[in-house]
Amino acid sequence: MYFDLTEEQYMLKDSIESMLASKNEDAQQVKKYDDKPGLDRDIWLALVAVGLPMVLPTEEQGGLGMGLLTLAVAAEVQGYYAAATPMQDHCLVVKALADHNAADGRLPGLLAGEQVAVLAWSEGQGNWLPSQWGLVEHDGRLNGVKRDVIFAADADFFLVGLQGQRLAMVAKDASGLVIEAVESVDRTQPISTLTFQNTPCEILTLAASQVGAIFDAALILQAAESFGLGRHSVQISVVYAKTREQFGRLIGEFQALKHQLANMALEVEPCQALYWYAAHAWDAIPEEAPRAAVIANAHITEIAVKTARAAVEVHGGIAITWEFVLHIWLKRAMHNKVRFGLPAAQRARSALLEDW
Repeated sequence: MYFDLTEEQYMLKDSIESMLASKNEDAQQVKKYDDKPGLDRDIWLALVAVGLPMVLPTEEQGGLGMGLLTLAVAAEVQGYYAAATPMQDHCLVVKALADHNAADGRLPGLLAGEQVAVLAWSEGQGNWLPSQWGLVEHDGRLNGVKRDVIFAADADFFLVGLQGQRLAMVAKDASGLVIEAVESVDRTQPISTLTFQNTPCEILTLAASQVGAIFDAALILQAAESFGLGRHSVQISVVYAKTREQFGRLIGEFQALKHQLANMALEVEPCQALYWYAAHAWDAIPEEAPRAAVIANAHITEIAVKTARAAVEVHGGIAITWEFVLHIWLKRAMHNKVRFGLPAAQRARSALLEDW
């Protein structure tokens, strides 16, 4: 069986690559990293302009119905350039809201990118899975805490995970909501803690299976982005090996380094097919999607960190200095590895799905 992207998916990928290549060059990225962490509005508007928030909702819901694989390909490119936006989160909130009510009055602003929405799922101590959510809604009010919420300061809405595998929408200006920024190693995805104090919310009318599908989609998009991070680490290392001289020779001529670069590439490149299949399963083989999602996320997020660390070694350690860009990808890969649950937790879920 021949499996590849469609012409439209390649065109979308090329369009995003061209845009991000001009807006996130190394010098630009270092300068942005020096600034206060937050949403890169310029990139956000450019991603909105190519229609990413409209990819998942069906045409009947006012979207494009292009499927998760299309969005995952876009996520890969965003990972490659370490774009500072919550576009993947936003697209999943849009999908959840569209499934809840395609006529919801908040959808036009979210589809147009005029407002930003992010996920608020973690409750700390690795509790990311829908079955682990403990926040309880009582009479339309929330009291509790959600952690590791990216771009909370820039968001207008939060999709909050509740006990019983339910989801609720909370507006940023809701009474009793406190947003506290948390210092993080990854400045491309600033995080905050949300505290709900009798905060009003709206419960979405989604079945547990729909909530599970949204969570699986998050795992797949995180895997796709992590593949982009890993691929960038390999390619920046190859370029460095071709230009850096030591003892009068290019370091790329040393056999040990050739082997290291080859091993990095051999571990990263097969990951593309892994996330492609997971996204395809989400679109077309729903019974396969949960297993494919956890396997892709566990493996690729782990490989991304491993490859970024190997890239630091290729660069002789300079890659962890603030002025050199590679540390940005290492830190983002580390964050991606823990967000939505560590690889060990994903593999444990995979075992449960297989009734081991």
